[in-house]
Amino acid sequence: MKEETNREEIKEFISNTGKRPRKNLSRRRKRKTEEQVTAIAGFVLMTVIFIVVGIFACKMPVVLVCVIALLEVLLAKCFYNLPIFLHILVVVAQIVAGVIGGQVLFALLAALVYFISVIVLCYLYRT
Repeated sequence: MKEETNREEIKEFISNTGKRPRKNLSRRRKRKTEEQVTAIAGFVLMTVIFIVVGIFACKMPVVLVCVIALLEVLLAKCFYNLPIFLHILVVVAQIVAGVIGGQVLFALLAALVYFISVIVLCYLYRT
């Protein structure tokens, strides 16, 4: 990603030697940064909602909810480049574990945090 950006800057520098510099590259970079900040902010909001609902609606301990939220993000980081059917398999396994454990709402929220994490990571790494 950074290499591609650096290559673009080098090509632009070589093609514009002696000309006035373009401002499009800085605008694109600013727009990309704004989009990335928006994606991360959405992810953080989803995680906070997960923690609050897990604590108050599911009556789970604070430490357990935060640890599970962290584990969901770590799973997403490890598995973000896998095919989609494996992500669906992970989500189904989480929901089944929640049904077996008697915490269906909590399992659904955890699966949603995992899925959102994967989407945000794919967006950040592929843009």
